[in-house]
Amino acid sequence: MIAFRPPSGYRLRLSRRGFSSLLAAAGLVSALASCALRYETPPQSPAKPTPPAAAAAVPAVPPAAAAGYAFKAEVGDLFDLAQGRAVPIADLAPRLAQARIVFIGEAHDERSSRHFQMQVIESLVAQGRDVFVALEMLSPAANDSLADWSRGRLSEKEFLARSGWYDHWGFPWVLYRDLFLDLRDKRLPIRGINVTAEQRRLAGEGKLDPALRDEVGELDLEVEPHQRFLADALRDSGHPGNPDFGSPEFQRFLRVQVLWDQVMGTRAARLVQAGSSRAVVVVLIGSGHVEYKLGANLRAARVRPELPQLTLVHRFVVAEDLAPDGRAAVAVGLADFVRLDRHGESSAKPGSLSALRLFPAPGGIGVDSGRGFPRGASERFQPGDLIRSLNGVAYADPIDLRLAYESIPPDGSAEWVLERSGKEIRVKAPIHPKK
Repeated sequence: MIAFRPPSGYRLRLSRRGFSSLLAAAGLVSALASCALRYETPPQSPAKPTPPAAAAAVPAVPPAAAAGYAFKAEVGDLFDLAQGRAVPIADLAPRLAQARIVFIGEAHDERSSRHFQMQVIESLVAQGRDVFVALEMLSPAANDSLADWSRGRLSEKEFLARSGWYDHWGFPWVLYRDLFLDLRDKRLPIRGINVTAEQRRLAGEGKLDPALRDEVGELDLEVEPHQRFLADALRDSGHPGNPDFGSPEFQRFLRVQVLWDQVMGTRAARLVQAGSSRAVVVVLIGSGHVEYKLGANLRAARVRPELPQLTLVHRFVVAEDLAPDGRAAVAVGLADFVRLDRHGESSAKPGSLSALRLFPAPGGIGVDSGRGFPRGASERFQPGDLIRSLNGVAYADPIDLRLAYESIPPDGSAEWVLERSGKEIRVKAPIHPKK
């Protein structure tokens, strides 16, 4: 592990939790979580230096980043890195007024990230800006359904079915529902900017979908600070894969990450209306895609360098991230603004069946292992199972079942009636099992 030591005595480290979603989508692990970084207090004994051979395995990190300079911030602060101090959210307004693209890095599994995003969007709307919202959560294939949603023409269930929410995105609708309702109330145009699963698969194999090549050109895999950022993410995630730059695993991870960032950044930049100074694109995206301005924001700047950008990151910390004075480190260069909040306990989060592929079947809902099985009730399932009921209610539509499961209180449990190989099986499991 490479540890960066800022003068404040903190240690900056990429977390297991933070990059598990990046690793998952790149085909390296199966867990789903938010794309973020976290910081930890240093151990009592000095960290061992990285051997020269290992250090040479990835490109050299720029000297400023290696120094690991960081500010101290209180939980709950909005920290302005240009001023090096906490500011009230009202101070965002003049900076937002100058921006044409606003990237807001979120934690996918934290509901409060959506609240912060809406605060920013509402500030732009209040300024009379023409706001376009670009989503990592969906691809352009969902744009027709997004347009109909914004116009109030779809119910929630119709939108989830038409957009392919549960096929494309790995996080519960309930975590995003309030945001989407607010966007619909404001009649804001929304666009999906992500790639498809097939395009991601091809990139992992070293191929590029011809349509994407025509749209964004060849993938630029040679941004050295980004390479180092991702190598550290893979190394510090705790994944057993080889983080060395030349390893096949890292090269696959790099290709998928660059695909995401180059495509999403390019699409966001091209959404900005060239003739309107009031137009602004707000990009809602995992923070790992925009931190240190090395991801989608860098790629957008290359496409439309004349467009002023602003990058905001919503950072979450846990108890071990805090120094004895109760403050956490915010690294210089991480973003323009960082919102710092405490990471919610797993028991406060909704349940999810996102890892299960479900389909209508005679007498219930069929189960396919698809993306593997997460912890919780779904670890009890096997491919070929038929779900006959959840908590005494029979469901015929997979979306209805997913929404019902997400609505169970986080400290509750699910009682399943399954049919397996012609036999009835009853299973009761907590929404969040103890680790």
